[in-house]
Order: sequence, then structure tokens, then C-alpha cells
Amino acid sequence: MRIYLEEVSTAADMAMALRHNFLRLVANEEDRQRITGWLMLQAALMQYGMVSKFVFPVGRASAVAIARADALRDELQIGDDSPLNNRDARNALEHFDERLDQCLERPDAGVVQMIFEDRAGYDYLNKDRWVVRRAYIVDEDVFIMEGPRGAGATEMPLGGIFAELERLAEFAEDRLTGKFQIF
Repeated sequence: MRIYLEEVSTAADMAMALRHNFLRLVANEEDRQRITGWLMLQAALMQYGMVSKFVFPVGRASAVAIARADALRDELQIGDDSPLNNRDARNALEHFDERLDQCLERPDAGVVQMIFEDRAGYDYLNKDRWVVRRAYIVDEDVFIMEGPRGAGATEMPLGGIFAELERLAEFAEDRLTGKFQIF
């Protein structure tokens, strides 16, 4: 359990640090559209995916993975309604290559990779004319990317995901310095 808690804590801490850097870049209008912001956000979301897989493994998971996930969810007090159990968000990230393939299958469409201050800017786009590679709406804290084939864009509200990661990082750290402390 200690090894798993250390890894969950480390991944959650990395996600929070990367998110903080992303939000700092987004707050600066001069840096907002630079690739560095996307680097920070996607790296943070990859860490979210790692934690998610530890506590909610894929459907074809081994018996060991299922037992590990059950024990971790119990130890970390994670319910089935946790944002970490958001398969749509995790699948969008894990299948980003397929989403990008879809962008290229529509040579008549433009590709959006942009950070918008609010939804009005995003909604101004003609959805038939554009496919969404990456979009972020600042005032809603929502990441958007192309969804599964024919499903349109997938929206990923980030507030709950990162609040849960922050809670887990603190909770795991408390567990590691208390229950499992080595003298």
C-alpha cells in the first residue's frame, strides 16, 4: 500500500504543479496562446490519467489491478462518483491520436487550438467549419477536444478533477507520514 500511496501522491503533486503553471500562463495574455501552456495542461492531465488508472483500472484489468484499485479507493476514501472515474475525460486523452486523425480526415475544416476567455468566443466558431484539436475556456475552467468519431467535441470540466487530485495528494501524504511512518 505504501508504494501505491507514494505513486498516487507523486502523480497528484505533479499534476497540481503543472496545473498551477498552466493557470499562471493562461492568466498572462501575452503567454496565453503559446505552446508551453498546452504542454503544462496536457502533462497535468496525463498525471490525472495515471491516478485514475490506479484507482479505476480499465475494464480488462487483471485481478491484481482490481484488488489494488479496491484497496486504494478504500484507503483514500474515493467513491464511484469521483471525477477520477470520468471515462470520457480519460478516453479523450488516451485516444488523442485518433481524435487528431479525425481532424485530418476533414481537409475542408480548420483546426482549432486556442484559449478563450469565455464561452462566447468559443461559441462564435461555426462548428461545421472547425474541428477542435485543443481549446480551453478560462472562466469555466473547461478543456475541450474532438470527441469520438461523429460525437462532436468532448468537454472536460477541470475544477473537480484537480480538486480531487489535490485532496488525494494531501490525504496520501498524511497517510504516508502517519500510518506508514518508518522510524
